[in-house]
Amino acid sequence: MAENQFEFELNGDKVYTGTLVPETYPVSFKPYPDTKLRSLQEIADIINEPSRPRSRVRWGADKLIDQGRRSSCNAYMAAAILMRSIWLSTGKWVKVSPEYVYMFINGGRDAGSMLDDGMVFVTDEGAPELIIDGHQIVRHQSFKKSDLSMEEMRVLAANAKNQRFGEAYQFDNSGVEKCFHSILNCIAGRGVAGIAVHVGDAYMRSKKIAGFDSGRGNHAVCVDDIICLNKNPKSIEDFRLDSPQSWGTKFGDGGWVELTYQHIAQPMKFHGCYGVRSIITSENDMSTTRIQ
Repeated sequence: MAENQFEFELNGDKVYTGTLVPETYPVSFKPYPDTKLRSLQEIADIINEPSRPRSRVRWGADKLIDQGRRSSCNAYMAAAILMRSIWLSTGKWVKVSPEYVYMFINGGRDAGSMLDDGMVFVTDEGAPELIIDGHQIVRHQSFKKSDLSMEEMRVLAANAKNQRFGEAYQFDNSGVEKCFHSILNCIAGRGVAGIAVHVGDAYMRSKKIAGFDSGRGNHAVCVDDIICLNKNPKSIEDFRLDSPQSWGTKFGDGGWVELTYQHIAQPMKFHGCYGVRSIITSENDMSTTRIQ
């Protein structure tokens, strides 16, 4: 795990992100507000509303974010959150480039990056659409700056500015129940979240529900929906998070995998958990208007 990957200046002080969530939040993020917290019953009522489509139905297998054999789950997680946030903010499905984000994380090398890295980059810089002027900008797995001309970089950077995280939060990691409750609230409120999980043998054998591996967290995933197991929930154990982003349709349940609070219990001590409820585009002019 790489420590202190990013350095910020906030009110004259240096702020770092690394293997521990900093006491002072990075400048791009705010703590998820307690004023947005609903009760577990309210969340269950929202999720169980018949008119609310499941993400698997709304987006389908063709909109899975398939990391495949590529590196940098952080970049693919950030792209997955961004694409879904764009849809929730504008009603349009825009395919953005995870490899462009990865190019700026570790210089495009799988040298160990933090969940913060992809979130910070897309908040500040954004990611371009996958297709620009009829040309596919991601030509192969290894996407390097040296592959691109100065003009291509200029166009990509300008396009990326139109797709950035807007209303982004970092969840409280003081305890698993508060953190998981905040994630549930964010998604129930038409948001998307990014979390770290630990992948080992049990996780890789997963089908519908991901196997649980104890560890610090070595994989970043997007979660965009909630499964509620009880119409009258008693605890966070009555909820699961639904993730559409990892290794394609042959993994998990047709590409999706369900996660429990256990999957974040240990990783949240070492990684930030993030939520996004809107994005910034030139079309909505910095607004946080969302489809209701």
